[in-house]
Amino acid sequence: MNSCLHSLNQEQMKAVRHGEGPCMVLAGPGTGKTTVITSRVVNLTESKAVRPENILVVTFSRAAANEMKERYGRLSMARKGRNASFGTFHSIFYKLLRQYKGYRLEDLLDENSKFNIIRSFVRRLEPSLAEDDEHIRNIIGDMEYVISTMSDAEIVNSQLRRIMEEYNDFKRQSGKYDYDDILSDCLNMLAENPKILKEVR
Repeated sequence: MNSCLHSLNQEQMKAVRHGEGPCMVLAGPGTGKTTVITSRVVNLTESKAVRPENILVVTFSRAAANEMKERYGRLSMARKGRNASFGTFHSIFYKLLRQYKGYRLEDLLDENSKFNIIRSFVRRLEPSLAEDDEHIRNIIGDMEYVISTMSDAEIVNSQLRRIMEEYNDFKRQSGKYDYDDILSDCLNMLAENPKILKEVR
């Protein structure tokens, strides 16, 4: 038995040793999800003969990705250059866009820049609300909701539609992109380019 499995309980062991096909683990904070995921990766590479470079672990936060990568490094016997990959959705998708589409980090709009750009549009369209930070944040939240649902039908506010159109025009003309674009642009790239999708897989 791999040494990383010694401290696991029965339910955790079941998840770590799960065979082919999807496996959904439902657990609350502090119940050992990170340990289970890391141990599963180690078990796959050292007991199931899965090549480490064919494993991709995706999480929402950079801290979680770094923690799992560090734990994997301590537990794994994988040789240097043959490690599993750990990262956030944004970091992994950005790497793909950089590799296949030439995206540059210097063209990324951070949250503060995005906020100020949206404020400039509001200042022209709704002058009385331009200095209301909460109003600007609500607009950005509505924009992100529309993008995450991938449905223009959700846009019922004509003012919001206009702001989104102007923001998208600004990005196209300036060659900029934001964090939401990293997700949607990568999705579109993979959906529209079977060759790239095959390479990534």
